[in-house]
Amino acid sequence: MTLLVLVLITPSVVSQNSAKYQGWLEQMREQPRGPFSRVRWFCADGTILPPKAYACQPHGGGIQHGQWNAQTLELREQGYLVANLLAGIEPGEVLAEADFDNTYGQLLIEKFLIAMDDGWIMRGAQSYRGAIQEEDERAGARRLLLQMLSREEWIGPHYGAMRVGVKLLPHGQDTASAGLVRQLSAALSDDDPGFMPIRVKIHGAPDASDAVKVREYMSGVTDAGLRSRYGELAEQIDRIYQAAPLPERLRQLADKGWLPPV
Repeated sequence: MTLLVLVLITPSVVSQNSAKYQGWLEQMREQPRGPFSRVRWFCADGTILPPKAYACQPHGGGIQHGQWNAQTLELREQGYLVANLLAGIEPGEVLAEADFDNTYGQLLIEKFLIAMDDGWIMRGAQSYRGAIQEEDERAGARRLLLQMLSREEWIGPHYGAMRVGVKLLPHGQDTASAGLVRQLSAALSDDDPGFMPIRVKIHGAPDASDAVKVREYMSGVTDAGLRSRYGELAEQIDRIYQAAPLPERLRQLADKGWLPPV
């Protein structure tokens, strides 16, 4: 699969270094930090700082996420845009780039692989605390998609690619249910430190499979109180990813004015 990915995302032909790059991608899939070397604050004025509370406050604010390691940097320099992060993205600037179509295409390929291959090169990084800030990623994706929708080409000739992006890029507003899941998982990891890797995954890269991971972990827990709380957490995750019945969804769209009243 990795060699196929290199063929798909290379800008022209497969590089002579493809075997080396293939090995790097395989390693990233197994490494605890994936494509990152460490977690850093990236401040508005360009300053990069260690992960301390409010580190970017004197620098105009900023965001915290993983910093690409040397291998990731070389891959990206060669045109293989892996380990994409949308936190803090400036959609207007990105869309103005001449090769945005290529950037967007590679972004979607990576998101597909992450979804289909248990995280792909982000497999370990999903449990690396601070490397992926889910709220910031979702907000960045939302800004990008909205900016794209404001441009004629993305609701015309490129509409198909636009739809794929809407499907693959988590972009919805935060909900009370999602907040409750984060709260429950944080409380559980405080009382049961062994749960921390799953808690970090839930906070950084949540998806429907988290309920399975919670139940698998719960199967090895003997404390009745903890088992009950893990069961509640798994149920809450299921509710978030359960599709609303079609009539209810149609009413929601009608209430927003997107459909005639039903």
